Amino acid sequence: MRNLSRKSRVHALFLVLFFAFSFFASGVGNLEASGVNAAGLKDVEGVQPEGLIYLKFDFGGMGAADGYIGVSGSEGYDAAKGYGFNQPANSHDVEAGGEGACSDAVSFDFGNAHFKVDLPVGVYKITVTTGNDISDTIEAEDVMQLLFMEGRNAVDSFTIPVTDGQLNIYASYGVGAQHSISTLEIEQVSTGTETKPTIWLCGDSTVCNYYNVTDSAPRGWGEYLKNYIDTDTYDIRNDSVSGMRTANMVENYFKVVEKYGKEGDILVLSLGINDYVDELDAYNKTGDPIESANYVANMTTLVQKGKERGMTVYLVKQHGDINECRYPVPEKEYFSDELDSIAASEGVGIINMFKPWLQFCLEKSKAVAETYYASGVHPNAKGADKLAEIAASQLFPTGESVGAVVVDPYTDFDSAAQVAFETVESGEAISNPHKGYVMTVYNPNMLYEGKHEYDSLSELRGI
Repeated sequence: MRNLSRKSRVHALFLVLFFAFSFFASGVGNLEASGVNAAGLKDVEGVQPEGLIYLKFDFGGMGAADGYIGVSGSEGYDAAKGYGFNQPANSHDVEAGGEGACSDAVSFDFGNAHFKVDLPVGVYKITVTTGNDISDTIEAEDVMQLLFMEGRNAVDSFTIPVTDGQLNIYASYGVGAQHSISTLEIEQVSTGTETKPTIWLCGDSTVCNYYNVTDSAPRGWGEYLKNYIDTDTYDIRNDSVSGMRTANMVENYFKVVEKYGKEGDILVLSLGINDYVDELDAYNKTGDPIESANYVANMTTLVQKGKERGMTVYLVKQHGDINECRYPVPEKEYFSDELDSIAASEGVGIINMFKPWLQFCLEKSKAVAETYYASGVHPNAKGADKLAEIAASQLFPTGESVGAVVVDPYTDFDSAAQVAFETVESGEAISNPHKGYVMTVYNPNMLYEGKHEYDSLSELRGI
């Protein structure tokens, strides 16, 4: 064999050292040594810089699907491999009922087990597929990240910085006894620690994400905001839960915002319906007046926490149910006056979804507007998408990052009840003289023969 020249030997040594350094600097050299890199790394949409990490884990004891790293719940964390479960006795292989990688999963005993994977400092998009559970909450880095993912193989993602060299993640509480993860994908977005500007949605069942449901079922407008927001510029984090009260948000669910919220982020607080219903129920039982002090205190706390982090804060006047779709258009409901007071005292914005939504419903007619609802105050997919459009139009009315506080597209809409026009008892749509609106009459008080003029709604009703 021919001897290499000194120059060639030096060049070869340089290449060996260079690739060795690149290998370990990636933070997953131990994974690559076991063939994981070939299965996991990829070019994301052709723009991911070379060297950024992409890993796919298939949890459970039924082996690994193609392109995944198989991890059984019995595999303890091994620094040499760079991943594993911290307490294998509390993580269990279970069936998940899906196909391929989603056919099995690992369930976690609450408060004990979690999965650990070594990662270099960076920002990561984390995608989780749950097992065959009723509902699961996904926790990572000591805070709740994805809330109440319902049904078999529910899928969702979140983006966070990892700053300590390791991701810790597990499925925690929800409905049912079992809480499991079927697959975990980890995609490095950047080598820095700053996430994109984020829109944080803190709301209730009218805002939250739904999983494994049909378009006709209740949906949250937070699911559809991405259709109207530049997601190359903004991330959207939906920190909303069905049944949420302001006290719940302050005490338990706002921690993720406190951990990651930053200057340049937008905080949208869409809370109040459940607080108001609680007060209304108490009023119906005891006759005591509706109190708003606790609501105001909790909302003010959330506003101030957001402002402390340099976030732009908006308070949402939530939309009404289908029974509010009437003429004249109601001006407000729930704690509307209290929101105005908080906004004024704290110097934050208002997103008014109440009146624009009802005006939209009137324009469509009540019969058509009903097709935008699933039940009660809950929109279906079509309704949630429209509500998201209304919210986005007030967040970014001119396409800028932050625009006017409230945009009312119907400033010249006359809601005074001055004239009643004849209709028929069938409730069929008739022309409304105000801006060509179409309305459906269901209220017997609005059924008359011929044309009559009245000075007020009270006179019209004979009050």
